[in-house]
Amino acid sequence: NRIAAAPAESRADVQVKRRAGGCRRVPVLDAGLLVGIVTGRDIRTHLSELEETRVRTVMTTDVVTVVTATSIREAGRLMLECEVGGLPVVEDRKVVGMITNTDILKAFVY
Repeated sequence: NRIAAAPAESRADVQVKRRAGGCRRVPVLDAGLLVGIVTGRDIRTHLSELEETRVRTVMTTDVVTVVTATSIREAGRLMLECEVGGLPVVEDRKVVGMITNTDILKAFVY
C-alpha cells in the first residue's frame, strides 16, 4: 500500500487518500524523496480550510525514520521516545515502507 502526498497537495486530497488506504500517517515526497510526514491530526487542524491549505504548511519536516536494518526493538524504542505511532522506513531518503505501533505489537504477539 504505497500512499504518499506531495507538498503542494491540499489537505483535503490527502484526507481522501488516507481514508481510502486506511492510513493514519502519509509520507510527503518531493521528487521521490522524503521531505515530511502528515498525520490525521495535521489534517484535522482547521477543518474549514482543508481545500485551501497545502500539505507543506502542516507537515512535519523533522521526520524520525528508520532503515531496513533497524531492529523491531530499536524502532519501538524510537517510537516511544519520540511519541509517534509510526516511522517511515527509508533507504537513501526514499521511503520503502512504514512501521507502526501495530506492527511492533504483532511482532511480539505472534
